[in-house]
Amino acid sequence: MYVRHFGFTVVELLMVIAMIAVISAISVPAFRSYQLHNDVVTASEQVMQALARAKLLAQSGKNGSAWGFSSVNSVIFQGNSYGTRVVASDEQYPLPAGIVVTGMTEVTFAQLSGVPSAVGSIILTSKIDPSQQVTVIVSAAGVGLSGSANNLTICFCGASPERTISIPNSEWPAHQENGDYLGACHEETNPICP
Repeated sequence: MYVRHFGFTVVELLMVIAMIAVISAISVPAFRSYQLHNDVVTASEQVMQALARAKLLAQSGKNGSAWGFSSVNSVIFQGNSYGTRVVASDEQYPLPAGIVVTGMTEVTFAQLSGVPSAVGSIILTSKIDPSQQVTVIVSAAGVGLSGSANNLTICFCGASPERTISIPNSEWPAHQENGDYLGACHEETNPICP
C-alpha cells in the first residue's frame, strides 16, 4: 500500500527562508532611509510651526510681551530671551530624538510688529545620516525652508492670487527684488503681498 505524506521538504523550506532574507536585505535599508528622512521633515515642520506660533503670539500682543522660540530647547517662550522668560508660559515643540539642531539657537519676535530679533538659519540634521538635512531660514521677510534639494518655500506675489511655491536657492534674489516673501502665503483674508 502506498502512503502519501503531506508537508514541505527541507529544500522548499530553505528556499522560502532565502527569499525572506533577500527581501529583508533590500527593504530594511530603504525603510530606514525613509524613516530618517521623515524625522528631518517632521522636525522642520515642528520648527516652522513653532516660529509661526511665536510670531503670532507676539503680533497679537498676548500678555503684553515679546515671544520667541529656542531651537535648542524646542520651546516657545514669553519674554525677550530664553534665559529671562516667563517659565509658566512655555510651550513645548518636541523634535524627534534623532535630530541635531545647529545654527541660530533663539529668535524673539517683537510685540505687535512681529519683527524677528535675529535673522539666520536653524539647521536640522539626522544624527545617523548627516546627508538628511533641512535648513529653516528666518529673515525679516518671513520663514522659509531650504532642504537637501536646495529649494526654498516662498510666497509668490507675481500670481493672482498669491501662491506658495518652491524655488531653487539661486532664484531667491530675483524673487526678493520682485516683492516675494519667504515662507508660505497667508490665507486670502490676510494677504501679505502688496
